Amino acid sequence: DAAVEGAVRDAHALGLKVFVKPHLWSRDFHRGEWPGTIAMESEADWARWFESYRTFALHFAALAERTGADLFSVGVELAGTSGRDDDWRRLIAAVRTVYRGPLTYAANGVGELDAIEWWDAVDLIGVDAYFPLSAEPAPDLATLKAGWAPTVARLEKLSRRFDRRILFTEAGYKSAEGAATEPWAWSAEGRPRSERLQADCYRALFESLWDRPWFAGVYWWKYFTAPDPARYREDTDFTPRGKEAESVLRAWYGGSAEP
Repeated sequence: DAAVEGAVRDAHALGLKVFVKPHLWSRDFHRGEWPGTIAMESEADWARWFESYRTFALHFAALAERTGADLFSVGVELAGTSGRDDDWRRLIAAVRTVYRGPLTYAANGVGELDAIEWWDAVDLIGVDAYFPLSAEPAPDLATLKAGWAPTVARLEKLSRRFDRRILFTEAGYKSAEGAATEPWAWSAEGRPRSERLQADCYRALFESLWDRPWFAGVYWWKYFTAPDPARYREDTDFTPRGKEAESVLRAWYGGSAEP
């Protein structure tokens, strides 16, 4: 807790806002599972699971409250549980007794997002926005923007239905060909490196969504802060640091123009 609290204080001292988004992790996730596969086989097991998860969520909600965090996520991609409407509403009500700021939930964008019926219980609809944009390994910017069109229409409809703005609780692209086909994929092994594609994926997101009144913003996955950014300039990982995509971020967030 001390490390998280220190990070929140440091960020606030720099004028940044802080989103506390606790992730569940398990050794099983190294064997092909992910949080969305968590599910129980009986009502008794569900009751025990939500009791345990409530303890976890309230712990971090209390941390968010005492540090003055600006936003809190009640969960992250727990697709196997989010159909439990009453359980989630009770959990969210409990979190609100501890944390007084705005709440969201980070849904998986493929399947879970549209199935949740309790978006009215939180303040922002959250989605980890790894939407596929093109089947081509190295599409151009126009193709990427065209790929956003059906998803933008879908998100706007969801926002209207629940009268909630939509926050991208994660979005990111690797600096490799294929990044727009399966943006969620961890491995880029065997794929040619492409800073251009990563940067164009960033541009396509900004140009497709930035001015939409229902769009609340985006948290980028993932900006590493090691002292030497040169270590990232030849990799194919998600970070934009030291790559063309970093200049796109700088331009859209009010820094210097793109070179």
